[in-house]
Amino acid sequence: MPLVPELKEKVWGGDRLAPGRPVGEAWLVADLDEGQTKDAAGTPLRTHLETLGAALSPLTLDGRYPLLVKIIDTAQDLSVQVHPDDAHARSTPGARSKDESWLILDAAEGASVLYGFLPDVTPAAFRAALDAHQPERCLARRLVHPGDVIRIAPGTIHAIGAGITLLEVQEPSDTTFRVWDYDRPGLDGRPRPLHVEPALACLDFAPAPAFVAPTPLAHAGDTAHTLLIDAPRYRIERLAPVTDVTGHLSGQGAVLIALDQTITLTPPGQPACPIAPGQAAVWPAGLSQCRLTSGGGQAILASAHPSPIWTFDA
Repeated sequence: MPLVPELKEKVWGGDRLAPGRPVGEAWLVADLDEGQTKDAAGTPLRTHLETLGAALSPLTLDGRYPLLVKIIDTAQDLSVQVHPDDAHARSTPGARSKDESWLILDAAEGASVLYGFLPDVTPAAFRAALDAHQPERCLARRLVHPGDVIRIAPGTIHAIGAGITLLEVQEPSDTTFRVWDYDRPGLDGRPRPLHVEPALACLDFAPAPAFVAPTPLAHAGDTAHTLLIDAPRYRIERLAPVTDVTGHLSGQGAVLIALDQTITLTPPGQPACPIAPGQAAVWPAGLSQCRLTSGGGQAILASAHPSPIWTFDA
């Protein structure tokens, strides 16, 4: 079931996702009150989940599809922010845990992210830096390049820099505690709200780990199957380059994202389902064997189930 991306304008948004508009986020898979992706007929993902239930996804979160998938494109730096874990989310009404991971798709020369604290930064030192409007002096800035994989665990302070396009897979939550936004106005001309106290309560002041090293899993011809992320509540795998491969899915439901070329999914005895670049499709739990064809594009597979998503046919 291919879904139509829902576009979100942001004060920091670039122009790759919708030329002439500051669109910072394309929500590819979303089942939140803040945004619902729909199929080509206009039916929301939540309606499909209510109708199909476990046949679409055995795992749900409060009745919602268990993943949120976005493409993010930046012309300016994002705010310095943090997301809570379950324990800290319970202390803020309406908040939900948010564990996310990034795959860098493109980056301008010298583009960087803020990712974790520098060594020996204390809560008092960081608060003093915030009061002085200089929080970046406490944060680790790291250059990024296409192909980098970064996990942002709850409690990790971070900010995506300007000139970056990335794929983001995460828990189904839009909870963000913003601690610094460069004193800039939002799209409405007013400063965006900060959430300093709840952010300070959930920050992990240990230096962030290194970027994730992808793990090779298998090959079929020229197509490599690679594990990108194995987080507690989601898993991300990659198939690339996709030309013509067959395999089996885990049977637990998954998402397929086409990155740079159309990926065509064909289950046995069913019509072919093309997925355009920058589009995602939700695979039902009952879909097992399938064929993927493309002109050499990358296919990203994501699932909220911990088991492996894809296995090549022998």
